[in-house]
Amino acid sequence: MGLFLKLMMFLVVLGLAAPFVLKGPDGKPLMSLDKIVMPKTPEIPDSVKNLAEELPDIENPMEEKKAPTKVYSWRDENGVMQFSNTPPPSSTQSVAVKQYNPDSNVVKMEQPPVVEEPESATLSEGGKGSGKSGKGADRESTDGLQDIGSLYSREGVEKLMNDAKSLEGKMQQRYDGL
Repeated sequence: MGLFLKLMMFLVVLGLAAPFVLKGPDGKPLMSLDKIVMPKTPEIPDSVKNLAEELPDIENPMEEKKAPTKVYSWRDENGVMQFSNTPPPSSTQSVAVKQYNPDSNVVKMEQPPVVEEPESATLSEGGKGSGKSGKGADRESTDGLQDIGSLYSREGVEKLMNDAKSLEGKMQQRYDGL
C-alpha cells in the first residue's frame, strides 16, 4: 500500500512539472512561471455597490427598526377566513385590521404557577429547615418521581399526549384507506 501511494504522488508531481520541461513546437517550454498570472476581476457595478449600502448593519442589527405590518382579515363569499397584507376587495364587509411590530416577540410567555408548600413539608425533624423550600425546591410527586417544576400541569401534558396518539391513529387509518 505504501509503495502504491508513493508511486501515485510521484506521478502527480511529474504531471505538474512536465509542462515546464517539455518543449513546444517553437523550442520553448510549454509553460513558464512568467505566464502564470491571476485573472483580472470585473468591476463591481454601482447598482450592486448601492445595494450593499442599503443592507442593515450586521454589527448593530437592532438599530434599524422596521415599519409595522398591517394584516387584514375577512371572510370571503364562501365563508372562508382570509388573511393578507393587502386590503381585501371593496365589496367585502367586515374587515379586521391589525398592526404587528416585526421587531417584537409575538409569543406570550407563560408564567410558572406559584406552588405554596405547607410548612410541614419544608421543615425537617427538630424544626430546622431542610434547605429546600420556596419556588426552586425539588418536590416529590405522588408517584415517587421528583417534580422539578413545570409551566404545564401533568394532566395537561397527559391530555396533549392522548390527543396526539388519537390523531396519529386517525392519520394511520386514512393512510391505510388510500
